Amino acid sequence: MNQLGQRKNVQFDHTELKEELRPLILEIYLTQYNILVHSYYDKMKSNKGRPRKEVSSVLLNEVMNLYEQNILTLNDAMNRLGFKSSRTFYRRLKEYREQKSLTV
Repeated sequence: MNQLGQRKNVQFDHTELKEELRPLILEIYLTQYNILVHSYYDKMKSNKGRPRKEVSSVLLNEVMNLYEQNILTLNDAMNRLGFKSSRTFYRRLKEYREQKSLTV
């Protein structure tokens, strides 16, 4: 590909590329590259990690209230909700606070 853009002589299977075919070959390479890139990004969009762990809103409200009142520790709150990651807990806490501020 580098040789095509630099106008150097290019050989495919011991056959030298004709100058008039150079733009066509470049277009084919670029089209294939774009297809590859788009398929990669489409695959990346579809793989966003594990599915979200659903928790009942009643349990979530109760645990978040107790956590915010410093009655529950982080680990206790995570255990009651079934979260293994503190990142997940803090993300849900942020969502809870945003939802709570919208309803007030």
